[in-house]
Order: sequence, then C-alpha cells, then structure tokens
Amino acid sequence: MLLKKDIENNVVFVSRNYFSIDKRRRIFRVGSLNWTLGALPENFDKLQCKVRHGPELYDCDFELVKGNLSKEKESLFVGETTKNVAVVRLTEDDQGIAAGQFAAFYKENICLGSGVIINSCGDHSFPVCSKALEIARLKDKSELREPVKIKTYDNPCARKSKNIGYWSNPGNSVDRSLVKWHPPESNWFKLNFDGASKGNPGTAAGGGAIRDHKGNLIVAYAGKMGIQTNHFAEALSVLWGLRVARAQNIQNLIVEGDSLNIINLLNQSSSPSWNIKDFISESISISHTFNSIRIIHTYREGNKLADAMANYGININFTIWDNDSIPNQLHNSIHADLHTQTISKDML
Repeated sequence: MLLKKDIENNVVFVSRNYFSIDKRRRIFRVGSLNWTLGALPENFDKLQCKVRHGPELYDCDFELVKGNLSKEKESLFVGETTKNVAVVRLTEDDQGIAAGQFAAFYKENICLGSGVIINSCGDHSFPVCSKALEIARLKDKSELREPVKIKTYDNPCARKSKNIGYWSNPGNSVDRSLVKWHPPESNWFKLNFDGASKGNPGTAAGGGAIRDHKGNLIVAYAGKMGIQTNHFAEALSVLWGLRVARAQNIQNLIVEGDSLNIINLLNQSSSPSWNIKDFISESISISHTFNSIRIIHTYREGNKLADAMANYGININFTIWDNDSIPNQLHNSIHADLHTQTISKDML
C-alpha cells in the first residue's frame, strides 16, 4: 500500500476542499523540496507524481526553475534556494491537484522526495497554507500520527480567492509535543481568541490579541460577560476579535482558537445552538469582508496569550489596549508566548 511506503519515506499528504473555476489541472509549481537521499536525483526521467491520499500515480515532467513567485509566496520560502522550486507537468488531468497541498515524486514505486504545491500555473489565487509548510519541514513526520486535514471554503462567485480555512489534527491520538504559538507570514496578522467560564455556566469572560508577523502586539481586548457557558464565551470572544480586526483595517487575517466547536461553526461545517447563533452569523459576515482569512484550530499550548486575556477579563468591562497601554502582567504573557520553547505534552 503506497500510503505505508509514504510514511516510511517521511512523506505525508494533506487533503482539502478548494474552489476553483477549473479544478482539472496539469501544471503546477512545487516548493520546499526535500529529497530522501539528501541530494537531487541524477535525472528526472520516468518520474511519477502523487498529489493526494489514494493509489494514484501520474507520469510527469519535472523542471527546476528560478523562483518566479509572487513576493507574498516568496516570503513563505525565505532561506530556500531557487533549486527548491520546480514546475511539474502531469501527462493527464487530475482534479486532485485542486485538493492537494503536497506532491511526492516516485520512480518505480520508490519515493525520491516531496514538496509543497505552491500554485497551479495561471491560478495565482491558489492558497499556500503556513501549517502545511510547517509539516513539510518536520524532520520526523511520523509524529503527526494521522493524515492531516485542511478545510478551505471560497466564494464560488469570485475568481479572486477569499480563503476561509481551518487546521485541525484529527482523532484522539494527536501528539501535542510540537504545539506552540507561531507568528503569521509577512503581510498577515493573527487573531488569537479565548473564552472562560468559572463553573460552565458561571462567571464568564473573553479576550484575545492580534499580532503581526514579528509577534508584535497590534491590539488586545478582554471583558466580562456575566453568567454564561464556555461555548457562549468562546463565540462572543471571537466576534469581539473580528470586530476589532475590522476596525484596524486589517486585510489578511488568521483566526486561531482552541475551541474546535467554534472553529467548525465559523467554517459552517456544523450548526450553532440558538444562544450563539447571532454571534456566529455576524462573525461569518465579518470574515467575508477581509481580503483573505484563515480560521485555524490550535491547542491551549498555542493559545496562551488569549487564555491570559480571557482570565484577565473576568473582573473588567470590555477594554481594548495597544502595545503601550496593555497591563504589565499581560505584556509579560506576550513575551512568554513568543519566546517560550515548545511545551512537551503527553499524547491524548
């Protein structure tokens, strides 16, 4: 079974839903290339390509190129040589390219290497996921334990991509040892949100923070909510954060929280309960006003500043701070979130 061989060769595939007017593609670019022997193969004759889970292998032409990427995508591949970018041409159409984030290359069913699909040629809206790059650069991908899913949603009436996506690790056997907060790529901002309820239901509050690609605080917020459930607090907290981000005129936003239920609701993959329906509806409406947005699930270890904000909000009315006005104890949480080493956790 090829999937087993893929794991043995340190290759992992990511599947996602991605809208495109033309999903059937033959030509695409691949970056962040890694070769199993540590060096380029002697030749690329009779090479085959695999772009997703399943048994499909396609004959392909493989050509190394000199970058030719947009500035935004180049920023994702800082420090990599131009030899780490290739153009791949399949000999037949494959709709799976529209759903694939990785490509792996084989000769006689032996894996030679793999990389991240950057874009389909002629489709500059093809989204590159920062989490996919993070996975690609893991030295030991067996730590992922299960296939990883990235879901994305798009407005089918628009050619320009307005990407709404989330990252989550599936199943109950996820290794959390690699979880920490990561800054977004250049020209993006990240909103982390959290809610807290002392009793569930009990005294509730929410809070969050927006930071740039260097980890600098742009704005933070927190406030009490009365007697509510955790679910209510999480839903109102993300709505507060999206309102704040919109007021800051941010265009490219990553929304990250540790409540998978709320993440699923924002991605419209489940239906909200009556008491938070209006919060979710407004949050989705606001999300469509950004140029690009990604909605990502993380664990508590990657959401510590937002957790601190929510707990601080228990005793105060809704308040917004910038980097200069935020209370000292919360400012310390910013520094810890950015510089703390990866926390080791037992597997769930």
